[in-house]
Amino acid sequence: MKRLKFTFLLLASLLVSQMAFSQTRISVSGTVANTSGKSIALFVMAEENRVIISDSVLTDSTGKYTITLTSNNVTMQRPSVSATLLDCNNMMQSAMDSSGTPFTGYKIDLDYCRGTGSGSFKDVTVFGLVSNNSGNQIPLQIEISERGVKWSDSVITDNRGSYNTTLKTNISWSSPTITVSMLDCNNRGVSASTSTTSGTARYNVNLDYCKGGSSGSQVLVYGKVSNYTGRGLPLTVTISEGTNSVIDSIITDSSGNYRAVVSSNYTWSQPKVEVSLIDCHDKTVTEKSNGGSPAMGFNIDLDYCKQTGKTCKANFVVRQAMNGRTPVPYQVIIYENSRGNGPLFYFWDFGDGVTSIDKTPKHSYSKNGPYYVCLSIRDSAGTCTDTICDSIGINSNGWVSKKEGFSISVVNGDAPSSIDEKVIYASVFPNPSNDNMTVRWNQSNASQVSVSISDLAGRVVYANQSNYSAGNQQLQLATNNLESGTYVLTLETEDGSYVQRIMKQ
Repeated sequence: MKRLKFTFLLLASLLVSQMAFSQTRISVSGTVANTSGKSIALFVMAEENRVIISDSVLTDSTGKYTITLTSNNVTMQRPSVSATLLDCNNMMQSAMDSSGTPFTGYKIDLDYCRGTGSGSFKDVTVFGLVSNNSGNQIPLQIEISERGVKWSDSVITDNRGSYNTTLKTNISWSSPTITVSMLDCNNRGVSASTSTTSGTARYNVNLDYCKGGSSGSQVLVYGKVSNYTGRGLPLTVTISEGTNSVIDSIITDSSGNYRAVVSSNYTWSQPKVEVSLIDCHDKTVTEKSNGGSPAMGFNIDLDYCKQTGKTCKANFVVRQAMNGRTPVPYQVIIYENSRGNGPLFYFWDFGDGVTSIDKTPKHSYSKNGPYYVCLSIRDSAGTCTDTICDSIGINSNGWVSKKEGFSISVVNGDAPSSIDEKVIYASVFPNPSNDNMTVRWNQSNASQVSVSISDLAGRVVYANQSNYSAGNQQLQLATNNLESGTYVLTLETEDGSYVQRIMKQ
């Protein structure tokens, strides 16, 4: 066993030595408009094949900037490069260039205070009528959007379906689009939009709570997800026949079993039923029905961690350390949840010359990074090995801290949203998505709810805080601006938190 361990460590050391001779230098320049003579802080990042190098830079008084990203342990061929800033409305703005190369350089321009011309306004009034509400008070989600900037809030109609609310934002709007969303009588998400004002900053948006009636067929879907244990696993159910289709989201129990009735206002005869999930390899798995009927049900089984020629799988997820719901600066948690037959042997390479053979080591860095961290595993029989790598670091642009250095702790298990925090059950559908995604949850009291989406490097690409009433709620997210890939969605309410991997196609 000692000889095997020595050989494994030697191979890993040779790999690290070879990486040290690689170098990437990427020149990025551009102009930030409407700075009013201020120097603006930018966070610049290059990414290719989940490898990231990043740094921060200040513009000059005219908004111009130039920066060179350098990495001594990896070579990039055609990375995507992005620049991000906090604009005059205290909103994150990003722009990307995928057309350049490390040889020709990249040019990225941004606007520090867009949409603040003459005739702009900050208070927006939205009013309308939800018809066919049968005397019910209907919760609505209102979103204001313009040129990538978004603001959202919630409101409840009266018993007649009327609503009239004024959203007092801190953003200057000129010609925004207003979208109002709700769950209809068939428990489906519906929405309506307008960009036409009814007077100064007044928008009329009407919806139908029970369009077409509620006498649609119900379809029973049930089955089991094998090779899965833990909290409920979200599944996406798609039912289609002819030109009609319905998409819904359900959750398994802790053993992977599920059983649900999907309602719609369609009458099904012989529909096609599909169930999808994101498996342990971050791949979308879809299984179709083979026989069945809406009345008798459709039995569809899936495999959460189907073997792909290997009997072991190295895996870890990076999260900011949390104290309740408060991020702990300079502390990072790695959730290690590798799988394999029998006891596993571990080898950690922290990317700064330090290694460990412990399963859950602790390590401190002297700089902010990022560092290229790798975990290699081997099963007890020596017949299977696997490796996973990811970039880990703390942003150096002041959004987290300007202090250099941070520590990581490795723990075993699936990653929650924070430590010692209650988990709520919610659903996200469709997942994967192309343009839009709906999040549904239930909360016991009226409270502020936070929703964020981050990439696998921990960079937040979407964040929203809004007030919601008690009961069933939903939020529609526009995902068309996201690059294709896997992200992490976090929902935080007064009752607890929900974290789910999502995929943009």
